[in-house]
Amino acid sequence: MTPEQQPIKSSTGNRKKRKTALSDLKWVAVKWVDVVEDVAAWQHGEPDVEPVEVLTVGILYSKKKDHIVVIRDLYAEQDSGDPVTGGRIAIPKGMIVSLKELKKPE
Repeated sequence: MTPEQQPIKSSTGNRKKRKTALSDLKWVAVKWVDVVEDVAAWQHGEPDVEPVEVLTVGILYSKKKDHIVVIRDLYAEQDSGDPVTGGRIAIPKGMIVSLKELKKPE
């Protein structure tokens, strides 16, 4: 079994078995709307805050009923060669503006 076919291992050591090999995962660019909070203390007048559009690029790890998970970092563990992921982000589907598949890097 190649490292790309092995189960994903989180940075905390938990293993999750995948039905799909890492080599079959899709690289994506996700545009989504994020929440913005006014960090100032109590204020008078109208709030001057707007949601922002964010671009996240990475590997589409999973699609759930109400969100997707994108991983931004992936490396092979030195001793075992097991793939390790980091920089995971869950994006609610209702916040996604667009999802575009990208060409997989070499």
